[in-house]
Amino acid sequence: MAKLATGAVRNYQLSIAFLSMLDFALAWAVLAAGFAPEWIYITPLFVVIVKIAVTVWFVKGDLEVSLYEVFRSVYLPVAIVGIISLILPFLLHHFMAQGWFRFIVVLGTSLVCTGATVYYLGCNHDERLQLRAYASKFLSRFRKTVYKNEKD
Repeated sequence: MAKLATGAVRNYQLSIAFLSMLDFALAWAVLAAGFAPEWIYITPLFVVIVKIAVTVWFVKGDLEVSLYEVFRSVYLPVAIVGIISLILPFLLHHFMAQGWFRFIVVLGTSLVCTGATVYYLGCNHDERLQLRAYASKFLSRFRKTVYKNEKD
């Protein structure tokens, strides 16, 4: 069906297909350039960001907001949360001795920093209230389950 597409749909499909194939080429390029092996997991993130930007570009006529507004309200908060939540885990990773303890500390710190940053910087007031309601509901169900299991 994709080969029968014409116009904007064909251009969109070709662009996304090209970017999808770029994953392997970028992974090879970063390894050939001497980067650490974990970069083959990082480069697809950049490709996904570009794919999202291409998708927004193709549907910009259908959006009721400007590209600037999409960037300001979506990309900028995500970038800020991502950068701020990486600072402490990055420092711990580079200053602690290699081993399981560092792995556990960096993992825990990453989860806590990301959660806190998303909650305080990535969510507005209404979203925080909704998250609190979900957490309260989950904890009450969890307590009921634990209490029920203790009775048995």
